[in-house]
Amino acid sequence: MRALVSLLAWGIPALCVINVIVASSLFAQSGVPVAVTLTLLFAFLAFPLVGAFIVSQRPANTVGWLLLAAGIGTLITSFSAAYVQVALLTNTDAQLATRSIDLAGDLMWPINIYLGVMLLFLLPDGRSLSPRWRVVTWAFSLDIIILTLAQIVEPGPLETQNRVWNPLGVPGMADISTAALNAGQSLLFLFLPLAIISLILRYRRAPDAGRRQIKWFVYGAAVMIVLIVAGIQVASLISTNPHDPVAGTVSNATFALGILALPVGVGVGALRYRLYDIDVIINRTLVYGSLTALLGALYFGLIIGAQTLMRLVTGQQQQSQVVIVLSTLLIAALVQPLRTGLQRAIDRRFYRRKYDAARTLQAFGATLRGEVELADLSARLVAVIEETMQPARVYLWLRPDSTEKELPATLAEARDGER
Repeated sequence: MRALVSLLAWGIPALCVINVIVASSLFAQSGVPVAVTLTLLFAFLAFPLVGAFIVSQRPANTVGWLLLAAGIGTLITSFSAAYVQVALLTNTDAQLATRSIDLAGDLMWPINIYLGVMLLFLLPDGRSLSPRWRVVTWAFSLDIIILTLAQIVEPGPLETQNRVWNPLGVPGMADISTAALNAGQSLLFLFLPLAIISLILRYRRAPDAGRRQIKWFVYGAAVMIVLIVAGIQVASLISTNPHDPVAGTVSNATFALGILALPVGVGVGALRYRLYDIDVIINRTLVYGSLTALLGALYFGLIIGAQTLMRLVTGQQQQSQVVIVLSTLLIAALVQPLRTGLQRAIDRRFYRRKYDAARTLQAFGATLRGEVELADLSARLVAVIEETMQPARVYLWLRPDSTEKELPATLAEARDGER
């Protein structure tokens, strides 16, 4: 049975790879660059790949099956969009096959939204937070079913060009389907904040290992949002023309990287993969992300400011190579001081326990230079360990000298000796 489940799980990514090739060729026929479609489709391929890996390791975890279902949803929507574009160009969009394929692609959008929100309800172990929250997930599932059924019977065009019509639309149910669609879409805005609240409550109630799992997902989601927003902003700075190839390449590349971050975060969290400490990764991301943004702003600010100043003084319109070299050298000199300052600021703001522990150890190191009494030193050492590491019990053992009295073994004994 386990082998059959693994075969099914890995078969879905294989179908998605085939779909990438077919959909890319169809998009190419409609004039969309192959590089663009391959980049985006291969990014979405991460969902079924991570899902297959989770299912093969933990078949009972619903998170893996949700990711596999997201892969199927991407497969259907991408193939539908590519097929319909070709049909519109070749004037074959009135055929029943085209209308049916377009309907299938439209029906997957509410289902894909459902899968994404359900991840918030079920992460990281694939189970609801409590029986009450299980009722909420069932209500959410019912809402998606109503939305899907209403969309199936909704009469009217499927495409914005008003050329591809719903083959299953029922004109007599237009009012009912429209009311059901409006109600179902309104309820979606209720279930999304409920899913976020569920994740927050799960984080507060979870043990340390469970919190690290949720942190991995939140980290992946945050990286995805930052990369997508940054890509859009950078592309808009490069060119305001939406068809500019350079701006489009930057936007598509950052969007693909952002999409990759989400399933990777989900997979690491679901499998408790502890190759790296998530707190260390978040810390490094905050430090080096802030450092990169700050250095980039300083670099361009120096170049633009110095170039403007030279233009006013000398009247020279060409960009000076001296300004670029001096700006580069100044930025290189500022890297280490800025990194140290950012690290201290982030530790002080977000990692207060680590920051206080570092200061305690630094103060203890200063006392070592002036402390000569071993009994006092042992008491201070145990106190520092208790304050910084907070262990359940502390023992201090020093090799006794034949001419010296054995030092106290615990903090209590050390304090008793002081009295």
